[in-house]
Amino acid sequence: MIHSLRQAAFKHGYLIITAAWLYTISFVFSNYWSYHASPQKVSNTLEQRLQKQEQAFARVTSDTALLAALIEQTTESPDPLQDDIGLFLYKPGNIQGSLSLVYWNTNRMYVNNDDVDSREGSFFIG
Repeated sequence: MIHSLRQAAFKHGYLIITAAWLYTISFVFSNYWSYHASPQKVSNTLEQRLQKQEQAFARVTSDTALLAALIEQTTESPDPLQDDIGLFLYKPGNIQGSLSLVYWNTNRMYVNNDDVDSREGSFFIG
């Protein structure tokens, strides 16, 4: 009995390996396509990420002591926003109407002075 099972495994072992590979590939494709390809799933993922980043940004901007310490640079503090969120702090310059950049936490993006002089509020800059 064992001898015949061993012969069958050696003779048709490629079928077991092929079946295992097909099962693995189908599992990967079904999980990837069902999660990432649906417009609703992509929309939900983006919305959750944006909400998380907005909450982190609101938490940092509501801490006035932290912002004052970052502007005055009295102590060396770690980056309050660890994610891909840019924090740029300006204070009035010597010339009336001018602003000088005193703190930034990332080199991945840059804010032009024209964008800083625009209206107050929260908005995306492209």
